[in-house]
Amino acid sequence: MKAKLKVSWDFNRTEIEKGTEVTIIKGMEADADGVLNAPYGMCYLCELDGVMSYIPATYLIITDWDIIDWEQRRYEIAKECVAVLMSGEMTLEDAAKISVEQADALIAELKKQKREIRETVM
Repeated sequence: MKAKLKVSWDFNRTEIEKGTEVTIIKGMEADADGVLNAPYGMCYLCELDGVMSYIPATYLIITDWDIIDWEQRRYEIAKECVAVLMSGEMTLEDAAKISVEQADALIAELKKQKREIRETVM
């Protein structure tokens, strides 16, 4: 996945200008303060010219949303939901049904936000 920096960023001791495109390797829910002395929250492991660095998600604009495999994301979200719901007093059938509904709702919201971001950026 590709993203552009919303702000300038110190990418492994090299100042990278706002608007520079980076490749997102993976997301990471982390205490970013311990990782890179930045705000807390979601970070992405990004690569630029063979060098990798964690960048807070709030500093990036995803530029290639179209290549997201939504069915794969749906599966991953539902799988996580089932695991959480099954830790309580719920049947597998009920947990599965609720998990798929939650995954669909989350994906719908993500797609809505994607459209809003595109309209803002363009």
